[in-house]
Amino acid sequence: MKQSWFSEVDGGVRFDEMAFVSESFRHMMADGTVTDEELVAQSHRVVKLFRELDQELPDKLHDLVGKALTELAVLYAIQPHQRSKEQL
Repeated sequence: MKQSWFSEVDGGVRFDEMAFVSESFRHMMADGTVTDEELVAQSHRVVKLFRELDQELPDKLHDLVGKALTELAVLYAIQPHQRSKEQL
């Protein structure tokens, strides 16, 4: 069954929520720390999934997913650089 990427409460994306309940996250966080090996293994899982998407998606969806992932990466990259109103 298709799992919605959006919250029924506020309409926002729920990737953080989905991450927190994923088996890989729960497994890595079971002891409260993330080892170098776990980080490398997670990186490999992500690359494997992206390679699968790269091969399987039709061109139009490939471009759309690529744009969405790029904008998500931009969002995560700029968050630490956001200036709060108190800092101005």
